[in-house]
Amino acid sequence: MAVNFNSVSRPNAAGAFLEGPASSPRAASATGFEQQLMAAIGDSLVRAGLTPEQFQIGLAPAAGSNGAAARQIVVTLPAAANPESNRADAPPASTGPANLSPVEVLKAALKSAGLDPDRFSFREIREVVGYPGGSYENHHIAVEVASGVQECYDVALMLRHPEVTVTEIRRLLRTSGIQVA
Repeated sequence: MAVNFNSVSRPNAAGAFLEGPASSPRAASATGFEQQLMAAIGDSLVRAGLTPEQFQIGLAPAAGSNGAAARQIVVTLPAAANPESNRADAPPASTGPANLSPVEVLKAALKSAGLDPDRFSFREIREVVGYPGGSYENHHIAVEVASGVQECYDVALMLRHPEVTVTEIRRLLRTSGIQVA
């Protein structure tokens, strides 16, 4: 992003942050705005229970900027210092072994909930979705519960809480008039 100023205006700290090229000598040292922003991020991490020794804040060229004068503030947080992982009520990162595919994790969750996974058809789908600003990958599992009755579930959310996906499959069965075991 570039901010152009006319001859009568003066760039402020925010404008200098936005217009400064990543390759300039100034990129290595933060502007006043960058320093204030990094200080605010650091303060919020301290309020979240971390000590300043547990994180690092720095500047880097923005990912995907394709040579444009874009920068990003990067926060490095060791896994042991991650406040989300230390919470007692934090969900597990993954409920199954790392060697299981998402379909296998869902089948195991269905089986542990008392549903026969062989009654259903599963397809893991990865599709690239494009939009004017870029693209992203939509990764989901299509579950067919009966002929023509199917629904797609996001893989990242399903891996985080497979029991919620099982509840949604039960809902799909009930609303479709299919006998739930």
